[in-house]
Amino acid sequence: MTRTIRLALLAASLLPAQQVIDVHQHFSRRPNYFEDLDRTYRALQARACVNGFVADLKAIEAAAKKYSTVIPFGRIRLDDPRALDDLKAFHDAGFKGIKIHSPEKNYDDWSYFPIYERAQQYGFLLLMHTGVSSRNNQDKATKSSFARMRPVYLSSIARAFPQLNIVGAHLGNPWYDEAAEAARWDTNLFFDVTGSTLFKMQGKLAGFKDIFWWRPGGAGRHSLQSDTNAFEKLVFGTDEDPLNLADNIDRYKRMLAVCQVPPESQGRIMAGTVSRLLGYAKR
Repeated sequence: MTRTIRLALLAASLLPAQQVIDVHQHFSRRPNYFEDLDRTYRALQARACVNGFVADLKAIEAAAKKYSTVIPFGRIRLDDPRALDDLKAFHDAGFKGIKIHSPEKNYDDWSYFPIYERAQQYGFLLLMHTGVSSRNNQDKATKSSFARMRPVYLSSIARAFPQLNIVGAHLGNPWYDEAAEAARWDTNLFFDVTGSTLFKMQGKLAGFKDIFWWRPGGAGRHSLQSDTNAFEKLVFGTDEDPLNLADNIDRYKRMLAVCQVPPESQGRIMAGTVSRLLGYAKR
């Protein structure tokens, strides 16, 4: 099956309520990056939160004005003394969120709190790497380890800044249970399932039902008193070249189908929740 036919079939299978927002897309300076993204994402009624450093601000800003498929996100280093200045630059340019990776201290170290406070003030959605980090992707400008990026640290931030919405990338791989439990009680904390997880778990996708175990009205005080499905703590992301969007949608939808996640919850996972967090739509 050609890529064009597959894109068309996937597009036809997505109802209007199940349009896609990719919260985890990294800007690339390769030729035709934005042209490829726009063509691929438009075919699947998708949009991408494209993140990059201040050096990439103008390119991302221009693309967001040209292509409706591009949602502009910045990227900062928490240990950079210019972090607050970078946040202001992204805010002044109308960016919607910020990607963070490779801190030299634990994410919830008090020294980072002024940055989170400013991000909350600006209304940014934070996308924060959690779990294992590839050596190829490691930020060489920092002295970091994935031990500094455990998902439990995001709970500390979410509780200290209740108006700050946070997405933890990669579901904390390999700390999946920790990630889910961190998100369970924090209404402003979510996770994507990008990276190697859906490859590693492809033969045991039903295991996600044990990770997202709580149910509406179940287990009394041990479950949230709400009508939301536990899987709605997930949002969609790719963390891959935009040409791979169809494959990423397929992996997500396969996992959600095996776990019998209701269609309305799938719609929120694939787009609705991030749309709300970015201020595009109400719940």
